[in-house]
Amino acid sequence: MPMYDYHCQVCSAKFEELVSSHRVLDAEIKCPKCKKKKSKRMLCAPALSTNGKDKPSLSNCGAPSGFS
Repeated sequence: MPMYDYHCQVCSAKFEELVSSHRVLDAEIKCPKCKKKKSKRMLCAPALSTNGKDKPSLSNCGAPSGFS
């Protein structure tokens, strides 16, 4: 199952969600902060580690693009 990064359009929270299928609609993803279903998937660069110790973060992600 892929992990996707999301941006809540209500409270502006950024969060990760483990999604069972790429066919899951953004409208089905609930924000863990405000509990609203108004999130958009963010386009992100792949998280790469050079030494195996770095943790991927949301800092590589761009603003929501409207693509899904």
